[in-house]
Amino acid sequence: MYRVVIVDTQHEMAKAIEQMDFWRIRQDLELVGIEQDENHVMDCLREMKADIVCVVTNHRHVQDIALIRYIRQRLSDIYLILIGDDSSYEQVRGGFLAGASDYLVRPLSEGQLDSAISRIYEGFGEQYVREKLSLKINALIENIFLGGGNTDFICESILEQIYADWGNDAVNSQVVGERTKKKIYEELIQRKTWLEKFIYDKRYTYQMGFMVKTKERIKREWKRDFAQAAKVVKKYQMLDNKLIYHIGKYVVVHVDERLSLEDVSHGVFLNKSYISRVFKKVAGINFIDFMTDVKIDRAKILLRDEERKILEVASTIGYNNTEYFSKVFKSKTGSSPSQYRETLKV
Repeated sequence: MYRVVIVDTQHEMAKAIEQMDFWRIRQDLELVGIEQDENHVMDCLREMKADIVCVVTNHRHVQDIALIRYIRQRLSDIYLILIGDDSSYEQVRGGFLAGASDYLVRPLSEGQLDSAISRIYEGFGEQYVREKLSLKINALIENIFLGGGNTDFICESILEQIYADWGNDAVNSQVVGERTKKKIYEELIQRKTWLEKFIYDKRYTYQMGFMVKTKERIKREWKRDFAQAAKVVKKYQMLDNKLIYHIGKYVVVHVDERLSLEDVSHGVFLNKSYISRVFKKVAGINFIDFMTDVKIDRAKILLRDEERKILEVASTIGYNNTEYFSKVFKSKTGSSPSQYRETLKV
């Protein structure tokens, strides 16, 4: 059961929403509070343990955008729906940049609200998978090293456990529709591919180097690898804004391709200049710097394979010029790829 709070300084829209049949039809939702005083909003949300907040604008868009930003900064896991009376690009854009999960225009129908809630459920599902998978990745360190076994089996076991956990949660039947399940399945398949690639690379290194390395040293290397892998995953998990998260996820998933800003633009169906501008404004970092960081993090993982030439590492993450790759790598890490590889032998 998800808990909903409506924030409406004039109470009129909140009252209309409260009287909708929507609440009786949707057994998975509960309207737990209506708050008129914006000075008490945070207290209300914490007391009511809200999962979803509907903020109604009353011809005071600037103040309400500021309120949404204020809530987002303090309650990063909450989902925010902004209900306004203006569908202009700037108003909608302002709402999303502030951290709103959705923007609805008055007059509000039950169908609009139902669709917005369904979209939010997709977000709940994605968040669930990200959190579960991060835990599973950390738990893999010992299992993979000690157990050996088939890469497919390891990945399938992780994903099956997530499915099993999901099935035991309350979100399964009522909350997650078929469309959402399909989307989450696609997300898991993407992660499975990434895990397979990573595990295969490491198992190859392990098998080839076993005769010349001690078990403890190999174990230390694997732990460092997984710490690095977790770091890559977290780079886009930390991007709270839904749009920015979507862009960041695309970069991480496609990091082994010759990825450019133009490629990302085509991949997420957004203008290049818009991506750069919004990423800087919302995430606080330059998009090219973010993309470079992800590539260098991936390069660190690849460099642990001593059989892989630096030229191959550079090419894998999209650098045709090895000298330029080395220059970028050094600017980010303080050492050249060769020097970094030497530190791994310590």
